[in-house]
Amino acid sequence: MGGLIGAAIVGANSAHAQPAHPVVVPVAPPAPSHFTPAPVAPPLVVAPPQPVPPRVQYYCAPYRAYYPFVTNCPEPWYVMPY
Repeated sequence: MGGLIGAAIVGANSAHAQPAHPVVVPVAPPAPSHFTPAPVAPPLVVAPPQPVPPRVQYYCAPYRAYYPFVTNCPEPWYVMPY
């Protein structure tokens, strides 16, 4: 009789027991079906530095003045770097 009572208690406890939780296993996402190359930046093109033209003034000797103070000169202009 004790065995029946013990079985009834175990049965009663297992009847109220919660169901077992499912085991969750992480799954990796599927591999892509095609290869996508990484974007490539365009090549950097650097132009060589441009030479800077020399700074000059135009001098008219007969009038002893520089352009634009004199707009025409009876002789060829002197090119004067500054």
